[in-house]
Amino acid sequence: MDSSPSSDYADFSVSGLVELQSGSFVSVWMYAQDDIKFTVSSQSGFSCVQLETASGFGADLASSQSVASSVWTEVVGWETAGAGGRAGLFALGVGFDASTGRFTASLDALYFAAVHLATLSADNVEAVLAVNAAVDRASVLSSPPLESDSLGLTGMISMGAGDYLSVMIRSP
Repeated sequence: MDSSPSSDYADFSVSGLVELQSGSFVSVWMYAQDDIKFTVSSQSGFSCVQLETASGFGADLASSQSVASSVWTEVVGWETAGAGGRAGLFALGVGFDASTGRFTASLDALYFAAVHLATLSADNVEAVLAVNAAVDRASVLSSPPLESDSLGLTGMISMGAGDYLSVMIRSP
C-alpha cells in the first residue's frame, strides 16, 4: 500500500497573534483560485485563546545557524525588532532573552508557543519546543523527522515559574 498522500491532498497551517477589539471576531475562510469545489477534512482544527499577559515576544532569527550534528542543538540569536518593515516582531515584558533564544516563565501557567523554522540544505530535520532543554519530556512540542525545507510547531505547554522554553533542532 502506498502511504504517500494523493496529489489532490493539501495541508497548511496559519498561526499567529492578533489583537481584537470588543465585538470583533476571528473565523476560518477558505479560497482556492483554480478549484470551485473542494472538501475541508474533518481532521481540521481551529483554536483561539484569550491571553492576558505582561510578557511575550514575536521574533525572527537574526542570521542563519548551521547545524551539523545529530545532537540536539539550541537555536539562538533571535531578534524582536528589525529593519525592512518586518511585521509581528515585538518584546513585551522581560521573559524573552533574544541572544539565548529562551523564554522564561514568570508564573506557573499554560503557555501558547509557536515556531516556524526554514532550513537550507537539510535532508532530514527534527525539532522540539523544549522546557528546560528536556527534549525527551512528555510535554514538549515535537516534529517527526521531516524531509522538508520548513516545519512548524504550535501548541500549549505547561510551565512553572522559572522554567524556560527554547527551540531545539537536530539532523537525526
